[in-house]
Amino acid sequence: MFVDYTLRVIALVFLLNVLEVEPQNVDPFCYGKPGGFHADPNNCLMYYNCDDGIPRHYTCPANEAFDSNQLICTAAQYSACTGAVVAQTAAQFCTGKTAGFYPHPNFCDKFYQCNSDGTETVHLCYSGLGFNSATGSCDDTIAC
Repeated sequence: MFVDYTLRVIALVFLLNVLEVEPQNVDPFCYGKPGGFHADPNNCLMYYNCDDGIPRHYTCPANEAFDSNQLICTAAQYSACTGAVVAQTAAQFCTGKTAGFYPHPNFCDKFYQCNSDGTETVHLCYSGLGFNSATGSCDDTIAC
């Protein structure tokens, strides 16, 4: 009997707290958009990831801009961005590296391809996969 009463009191307190929750400020960017990556309309160096209507705002690494055609951050000069790109002053990721694939320093589902001619490309793994630096490919053994 006592346990049943305690559970009812806990449920009532929980319900009252839920009903009194004030609405939070919500960024409406993702309303009406499919899940996934979307260019920031005001800044080519930034993009959104819409996940179940929740926007997450990201900034591309140094010297990169978001390419809305490829849906990745790529070297600013190769980006299809049509907005204003602000110059970034950090060194390129692949400077001093041999040709190959390298994990992205900020995102487990992205990786750099450093080419022998000094160019670089950022690649995005398919949904649910992460870049495995041991194999040089995307797989499901990397938890993002």
